[in-house]
Amino acid sequence: MSRPGGRWAALAGLGLCLCLLSACINPGSDGNKAGSRRPVVLSMANTAYGPGASLTRFAEVVDRLSGGEVRIEVVNAFGSYAADAQIQAVRAVAAGEMDMGLVGSSTFDSAGVTSLEPLSAPLLIDSYALENAVLADPLADRLLEGLSAAGVTGMGMGPGHFQLPIARDRALLDVGDWQGVSFGTYPSAVQDKAIRALGARPFWAFGINRAHALDNGEIQGFNLGLPAYGGSDLPTKAPYVAVNVRLWASIEVTIGNPARIGRLSDQQRGWLKQAAADAEAYAASLVVNESDSIRGACDQGARLVTATADQLAALRAAFAPLYAELRSNPETNRAIDEIQKLASITAPESAPDLPSVCVGRS
Repeated sequence: MSRPGGRWAALAGLGLCLCLLSACINPGSDGNKAGSRRPVVLSMANTAYGPGASLTRFAEVVDRLSGGEVRIEVVNAFGSYAADAQIQAVRAVAAGEMDMGLVGSSTFDSAGVTSLEPLSAPLLIDSYALENAVLADPLADRLLEGLSAAGVTGMGMGPGHFQLPIARDRALLDVGDWQGVSFGTYPSAVQDKAIRALGARPFWAFGINRAHALDNGEIQGFNLGLPAYGGSDLPTKAPYVAVNVRLWASIEVTIGNPARIGRLSDQQRGWLKQAAADAEAYAASLVVNESDSIRGACDQGARLVTATADQLAALRAAFAPLYAELRSNPETNRAIDEIQKLASITAPESAPDLPSVCVGRS
């Protein structure tokens, strides 16, 4: 990859590069330079409930290679699942209250930062192969540069699972299915506009607050990736999943406080690079392989529905005014064109197998 650290950035969405370029040093520490044995603690804000298997493995390898001299300390559930938790994380990193953070790429447009808007364009990045191609392209570096407007340094981006429309009462396939639906999503100006373009109402909620909103009838649908969906009890509450309506890629961004970057020694950076290389093979297939998630959802009664080509075309047509607005920004227009060019030369992966027992009608 073109970014510093090679393929580190492509693993950010799996939590593997959360602190790869960090300089999150304990107060009073000298960064372990000149042979100091005091541990360097790399801290970061993580709005999810836990670090996941990939980050756990990465942290263990860093600890082993450094003999405990470098430690990764993740603050999970940062923001306590508030609707604006990820925005809080960005602000905390910018203010130096947290050294690092891991947030969704869609977070920044709510703060007026437009450089990552192409990543939220609906139905634009629609395969894992294309997602990886975009993150490996020099385009990704250019998009990250714009995060300085939020007072943070963009340090890497990594792939995540596609956000699918999931609903309580019916599959959201036709534009008409969306009319009047209160739809749970993450904070994003672009994604809000996409939801409104389909006649639905965006409702910011995730984690336990998403579940409460669904139970209380505040939302009738939401966007979520298959692993989080299949690993929860949500299929019993909202069984309808439009499996090929990949609204947008869930791309994660690792950010750092500018004043903290660059204070690790070369040796410490070397340990982190080795740990990332070790973790890469372990993590490479975790995003693409959704078989276990599909089975877990099916076991709980999910109904997996596939949109037709005509239905997808109608959704794209509904998004046309939003694309016109996005393209009015020259840099966003250029990035969308570059992503479409990558799509034309990138073969998508095969569609996942769907167990016949849970393939349902809308």
